[in-house]
Amino acid sequence: MDQLTYVANFHDDDAVKKMSYQPLGNTGLSVSRISLGGGPLGDMYGSNKEEEYIATVHLALKSGINYIDTAPWYGNGRSEEVIGKVHDLEFAESLDIILEETLPALQKVVEQGKARHIGITGYPLHLLQEVIERSSINIELVLSYARNTLLDDTLKEFIPFFQSRNIGVINAAAVSMGLLCHGNLVGWHPATQNIKDACQQAAQFCKDTGVDLGRLAVQHSLKLDGVSTHLMGNNNTNILRKNLDSVLTPPTPLEEKVALELKLKFFDPLPRKHWEGVGPAQYWKSLRQLRGELPQDD
Repeated sequence: MDQLTYVANFHDDDAVKKMSYQPLGNTGLSVSRISLGGGPLGDMYGSNKEEEYIATVHLALKSGINYIDTAPWYGNGRSEEVIGKVHDLEFAESLDIILEETLPALQKVVEQGKARHIGITGYPLHLLQEVIERSSINIELVLSYARNTLLDDTLKEFIPFFQSRNIGVINAAAVSMGLLCHGNLVGWHPATQNIKDACQQAAQFCKDTGVDLGRLAVQHSLKLDGVSTHLMGNNNTNILRKNLDSVLTPPTPLEEKVALELKLKFFDPLPRKHWEGVGPAQYWKSLRQLRGELPQDD
């Protein structure tokens, strides 16, 4: 077995013993003889349930496969999206797995010179804080998404904690993964219906007022101090240009007025402005159904 990528109590020992490893050119890396191609995970060869794709990735890792290939071309990003769902820490069965297995494994990677820094990402900010507080491994970066928006300003409450630990903060999803812009919302968005309804009403209000909701959202997100960089998704040059303009051009008095009205009219009245726990709950339910531990939905 490859000692460099083996993690005790995670891998299936019997399966790993059957796997052979070879050097990868002169990189110093040792890769499993069989690796996992990400093309099928992007529905390139027929479709399957996402839970099955995720289970496939988990099985590959536990079996000693330590090389996974993916690319934007595999299902127009579908493959990367599926593989990324072993990504946020709240999807782990418990934080103990992150603290006792994942972070020590990453520390080994740093010690071997294959990476320089360790960062964590997740939607629930209190979990990011708990992992940092409990970890014996030095965590230098956090990526927070959709928690510094017109809808949900929770990130600002955690900035002092991150600063006290000298942790760099990356802020992502100023438009709350498509909720706060003009356009069709993706079907997989985990927000509750009342949040989606409020955002649609806000979008219509902006349209009637003659301002761009996405621009307001970006400008609002940029106001937060203590953030190293703001991560923005851009799937075409027009959106990139709009985001650049939002960064470089200050808001007009009308835009500032409308942004305040949006919060007062549509977002402040919401009893809950986030969707913590929704994604992981759906994920674990589906996985347990796949395992036969729960009955399938009708």
